[in-house]
Amino acid sequence: MLIIALFTSCGKSDESILPVVHKHLQRHPDIQVEDIYKLVYQAAMGNDHSVTDTAAARFNLLMEFDEVLADSSEPLVEPLSPDGRIVRINLRPYKAGQGDVNLLYFAMIRSSHFLRPSSERLDTWLDEIVEESEYGTIPVDKGTLKTYFAQKRADGFPAVEHSETYETLYAPSYRVVMSELVPAL
Repeated sequence: MLIIALFTSCGKSDESILPVVHKHLQRHPDIQVEDIYKLVYQAAMGNDHSVTDTAAARFNLLMEFDEVLADSSEPLVEPLSPDGRIVRINLRPYKAGQGDVNLLYFAMIRSSHFLRPSSERLDTWLDEIVEESEYGTIPVDKGTLKTYFAQKRADGFPAVEHSETYETLYAPSYRVVMSELVPAL
């Protein structure tokens, strides 16, 4: 939790998404517009979209956990929200640490009940990223970001999948939960 507190203390303000985005850019420099949107979406909206069907969520987690190779070289926890309340639990290090998949499933379900999605926060953070792109610190040009984000706004801010590039290069395998549940995991 100290790492999360230290991480979230840097940046423009406690509510800025930029420190989170920049931290993810360090680990994933070939991030695409879809992946930036997905990151910010998860920070603002939580994991509700991934557990609408709890039986499917459990099945998918069990299947992915069974298939993923244990590997402790990536961080177990990656903060998503500026306050550190929403995090990704990476499955490879979780498995390497012999994490209990059932506890992770229950953390997902519990998180979906307590995290409150905020399309207003998502909208604000997307605008913040567009503004930041003017300084060349976001690897996607401003026009692409504006067009993509405008389409997602028009579509009602749907959840999206990672880009093919991101999938190929980084093989993401994680679940989104509330950070306060991490010690129990």
